[in-house]
Amino acid sequence: MNGAAKASNVTGMSRLSSVLASASLLILAACATPGPQTASAPQSPRPSGSAYGLYLAGRAALNGGDNTGASAYFAQAARESGDIEVREEAFYAAVLAGDLDRAAALASSAQDGSPGALRMGRLVTAVNALGHGRGRQAYAALSGEPIGYPYRAGAALLKPWAAAAAGDMAAATAEPELKSDRLAFALGNLSRAQLLESSRRYDEAEAALKDFSAQEATGGVFLEAYGAFLERRGRRAEAVALYDKALVKSPGQASLSMARARAAQGDAAPALPKPKEGAADALLGAAAGAMLLKQSDLSLVYLRLALHLAPDSAEALMMLGDIMAAGGDEDAARAAYAGVRPGSALFVQARTRTIWTYQGAGGEAEALRLAQDTVRQAPGSRLAKITLAEVLRVNKQYAQSAAVLDGVLGDPGGMTDWRLYYLRAIALDKSGRWSDAERDLKAGLALSPGEAELLNYLGYTWIVRGERLDEALAMITKAVAAEPDSGAVVDSLGWAYFRLGQYSAAVEHLERASQLEPSDAEINTHLGDAYWKAGRRIEAQFQWRKVLATMKPDAEMKAGLESRLQDGLDATAPAAKVAER
Repeated sequence: MNGAAKASNVTGMSRLSSVLASASLLILAACATPGPQTASAPQSPRPSGSAYGLYLAGRAALNGGDNTGASAYFAQAARESGDIEVREEAFYAAVLAGDLDRAAALASSAQDGSPGALRMGRLVTAVNALGHGRGRQAYAALSGEPIGYPYRAGAALLKPWAAAAAGDMAAATAEPELKSDRLAFALGNLSRAQLLESSRRYDEAEAALKDFSAQEATGGVFLEAYGAFLERRGRRAEAVALYDKALVKSPGQASLSMARARAAQGDAAPALPKPKEGAADALLGAAAGAMLLKQSDLSLVYLRLALHLAPDSAEALMMLGDIMAAGGDEDAARAAYAGVRPGSALFVQARTRTIWTYQGAGGEAEALRLAQDTVRQAPGSRLAKITLAEVLRVNKQYAQSAAVLDGVLGDPGGMTDWRLYYLRAIALDKSGRWSDAERDLKAGLALSPGEAELLNYLGYTWIVRGERLDEALAMITKAVAAEPDSGAVVDSLGWAYFRLGQYSAAVEHLERASQLEPSDAEINTHLGDAYWKAGRRIEAQFQWRKVLATMKPDAEMKAGLESRLQDGLDATAPAAKVAER
């Protein structure tokens, strides 16, 4: 269980923080109506050979996640062959590699290409022109016939900023497009409000910000932007009141707390974005929308474009890392996370995600080193300390894990959370300090009485220890009611009945648990034990053999299974360890 270690504890965000935090809500509303040590980045090859050989090498590089190498191979193949399809492969690879200069050059020569390539080509041309300060060229690329699917939202969000860069503020402040797309429409209105403010049309800007920040579906996107507007207008008391009202609904939102502190202390208000910065934010918003709709390829394109305009954007780098990690390219994920530098509000989050790419992938020592280093670099971060505690725990350094959590729970300025008591309880229990662990589990339940993980762990342990059996069974039954599809929790109920000698009931629940978690060695071992005690010995032996053959049990469990198969369960003490659920 490392979910708590991954919980957000960001201490500050950029202009787009509320956009990213609220994008999910907007998508749902639409449906209702629509640095650390990392592996080196892939080195670009030196292409040589026939056009066909270069093309095959590019395909191999692309399939291996080496977008930079693929771009170089395809570009050379395109020069050698002149083939339009190879040129398009080179264009796409250059975009994925973030080489917008090469991509723009390939796009400009692909007027006879496929519709998809032509649409992306216009978008790439516009972004590359903006990146080089050519606002008129960027706006021209986006003008005329609207860019269609799948780049319509990104192009519509980018266009006002290109118009601003071209000096056409009338076009920049026009009503946004795509009213049928709730997220794109909201982001478009946010851009319009910022552009109205930059044009000194303050009343219109405030009206838009105030209206959208008051709406349930879009309030999260606009509220911080409205507060920043008030701060820039010298209306800090109003900004503080706005933030206070929002914090009542979202008391744990760090970016709101930071904004409130900034306004109250009279610190400098966030500056309005310039066209290049606003364009990067718009593309990042489009990427967030595509990501929420599970369009990771489209999101990746938007992120590469955003990073061309804002190479140090922590939000874009985090999203890029997340996409790469989800696709199994851990080296690329680590490289993206490594771009989030110390001092960024997202630094600890980026480090935490990097740490978990190493843990369990043969990099446990590196994970621990990074976790310790992150605490050194961010000593005030609760997330950094919780991550260190979790890495220590999963590496069976239980006493050290508990000691780190002592400091977190003892921090008078920190928020108390049941998860912290739960994590420390596990570490204390594994350290042989059950009475202290029991105290923490009860403290967690006092904060969250219906929490399934707490009920499960405490009830399960009481059953194993032969203590308070009726109360323990009631707790686990309550946990199952809260989490009926959790194989681990259903297994606990089945094992409780097993320990109470009610073998028919144990079989019923353990069969259900094994269906929910068919590859879990411990659950399937428990089922075999229950079959044996219920007199179903052939099924028991089949179950134990299946665990040995297909589920890679650890050495202790393997020895126990082999003993069961040789001597039966009656001569073997059944497993009684408490799983870290």
